Amino acid sequence: MEYKLCYHTPASKFSEALPLGNGSFGAMVYGNFPQYKVSLNADTLWSGQPYKEEHLFVARETIEEARRLIKEGKNYEAEQIVQERMTGRTYNESYLSAGFLTMTFMEEIKETVKPKEQGDSLPKEEEGIYRELNLNTACVKTAIQRNGQAILMESFLSGKDHVLVTSVHSELPFSVRIEMSSLLKHQIQSQDFLWLMGEAPVHVEPNYVESVTPVLYGGGMPFVIAASCVGDGKRTEQKQALEIRDATDLTLYVAIQTGYRGYRKPLVKNVEKLKAECRRLLDQAMEVSGKELFQRHLAVYRELFERVQLSLGENNQIYELLFQYGRYLMLASSRMEHPYSQPANLQGIWCEDVRSVWSSNWTVNINTEMNYWLTGPCALSECEEPLVRMIGETAQSGKQTAKETFGCRGFAACHNIDLWRQTTPVKGEVKWSYWPMGGVWLATHLYRHYLFTMDRDFLKECAYPIMREAARFCLDWMYEEEGRLHSSPSTSPENTFFDEDGRECAVSDSATMDLALIREIFEETLTAARELGQEDDLTAQIGEAFSKLPEYQVGSFGQLMEWSKDYEECDRNHRHFAHLVGFHPFHQIDFDTRPELLDAVKTVLRRRTEGVKHYIGWNEAWLVNFYARLNEGAEAKKHLDLFVERCIYPNLFGLHPPLGESPGEREIFQIDGNFGVTAGISEMLLRSKLTKITLLPALPKEWKDGWVRGLITEGGHLVELFWENGRLKEGILEAKSRRSCTIEALWAFRVEDGGTVWTARKEGGFYRAKMILQPGSRYKLVGIEGER
Repeated sequence: MEYKLCYHTPASKFSEALPLGNGSFGAMVYGNFPQYKVSLNADTLWSGQPYKEEHLFVARETIEEARRLIKEGKNYEAEQIVQERMTGRTYNESYLSAGFLTMTFMEEIKETVKPKEQGDSLPKEEEGIYRELNLNTACVKTAIQRNGQAILMESFLSGKDHVLVTSVHSELPFSVRIEMSSLLKHQIQSQDFLWLMGEAPVHVEPNYVESVTPVLYGGGMPFVIAASCVGDGKRTEQKQALEIRDATDLTLYVAIQTGYRGYRKPLVKNVEKLKAECRRLLDQAMEVSGKELFQRHLAVYRELFERVQLSLGENNQIYELLFQYGRYLMLASSRMEHPYSQPANLQGIWCEDVRSVWSSNWTVNINTEMNYWLTGPCALSECEEPLVRMIGETAQSGKQTAKETFGCRGFAACHNIDLWRQTTPVKGEVKWSYWPMGGVWLATHLYRHYLFTMDRDFLKECAYPIMREAARFCLDWMYEEEGRLHSSPSTSPENTFFDEDGRECAVSDSATMDLALIREIFEETLTAARELGQEDDLTAQIGEAFSKLPEYQVGSFGQLMEWSKDYEECDRNHRHFAHLVGFHPFHQIDFDTRPELLDAVKTVLRRRTEGVKHYIGWNEAWLVNFYARLNEGAEAKKHLDLFVERCIYPNLFGLHPPLGESPGEREIFQIDGNFGVTAGISEMLLRSKLTKITLLPALPKEWKDGWVRGLITEGGHLVELFWENGRLKEGILEAKSRRSCTIEALWAFRVEDGGTVWTARKEGGFYRAKMILQPGSRYKLVGIEGER
């Protein structure tokens, strides 16, 4: 199946341009005429410097004083101590725009466009522009008609060759001027190639901070962008541009290099070395034809993208497109095709600012984690490799934070992380800057990666050692009182409540999210230790502590409580669902574990969404996931529709509106909503735990006929499903690991493996078949008509 974003109007702004990426090099193609504009990004281009040691020394007496005040009900006074003594004095550094490439054609075009029902080009009697992003090929095409003449421009960003390639073909000769620019300090040279040599700032204040000198230069990261072209035209010498005349075919190549060479490694400051690296990439690319480059690009890309296919029947193409768009954006913004590739940040890999909104960093109190919910089930576990590396580096830098700020062993990270792996609390309000559980949540993603890949070597060599250190931090951080463990001072990310005097507070004892994350890392570490046969004194301590964790509580409205006391929240419609992480993405509350709390979860969802003021992309995406987890397909689709109607830009990028909480806010693109929606759609079709697989758990009535191929379950099993009239018709499960497993569905079905047949038995509201899956076996799933 082909998946395309198609437009018959030019792009006038970032939210209309079309994204390309190879995991480390990003481009936004505007595709306009007569000026064809592309914005450029390198995912390692940040303000700041390596060896940026952020120290925040907090005396043990300070922590004890805050805890004492909280016990006495003086939360507001405790918060003043946390604000003054336990938050940082600086901010994270900022992700940066690298620059802009423009191709200016020497003639004008009439830009009136007639809408078309189908087709990717315009008849010669029409004048206008057609643009498309083909997700199957990761290629942007721009077709132009001018005075009966056709121009076709195609751009792709190769993961194999690390270059942006743009080809131009015209029926009649054209002339074009190629230029580069940047918002950063830079110089332009035009010799054999067109060069932009730039320097990143040494510090950038976040956009929400009022500052006289928000951007500081002096010793920042150098970078180089280089461009060259081949074709049948004539090149004329220009001082700061490439100018080509009388061409009918032209291929432009662009490479980019930064001075970043890895965590705590010195920057490459020699610009000539960066130029040589760019030259090598361009020379290698120009040694072969553009067609061969494209085929090499496709071979790498399609092997990943085509693993999963989805059809949802008539009038549901937008959901298919959103699903695959999330997978496309993940492939574009998080791949290890480059040795220093970074994880997808708040904007994936695409940014046109110096002072990016929220510094376009990794916000780990929900956003970074949501980015990667799709990778396992949607067959893109390789895309987690940059995240895995960042977690490992954060575990190193976070040891200092755990020791100096929190007086603990192990490692800790707070809510924001940048390229330099700052883990201390940043400067700012307690409700968001103070939150020591970021490293704990990140560590759970390592075990999640294992669950979908069943890579035992990864579990042993990479995941388990880091999980142990996250658990060790939790052991040291908590204190025991009356047989129960407490996490204090504690916050529920970005949310607040009223104290007894009606004052707004963020600090309390043992916020529900803290306990859920601690419970998860303890349980996963214990499970991994048993699987690896590495139980020891530390795991014995973890097991003892696990038994002393407080249980979930239900409040006066029947809601799952967000804090250890039934406080009144300041914003009933708050965008975060921090206290529900035990329900999703974890399975601490579900139909098998603590099912008595599901009504309390539903009450939270109802109260948070009644009279909502803002429609936020990632918030709606999480709601899709919540209702999929509840098997409520109609509600999941309702929030999917709200995402489509309220939370996307013309280029389908996820939208985050201004919240009115700080100066400088504006409506922005934030990518977590795109990724979260893809994860949510996958869970509507297939949900899994290591020992249970649920088929089509939240299928809305509008998707009555369809099929999906290539989804992955925990345990690494490959699944394809076909359904008709809203119920399973048939499917295939290819087992990867030996595992006792229950397969369940809302309809009668059977499982066949050669001569062996398991007929599902009705248990409660589900039909269930229980078996031991054997690796390499291919099980047929067959729906049984007439039973429900």
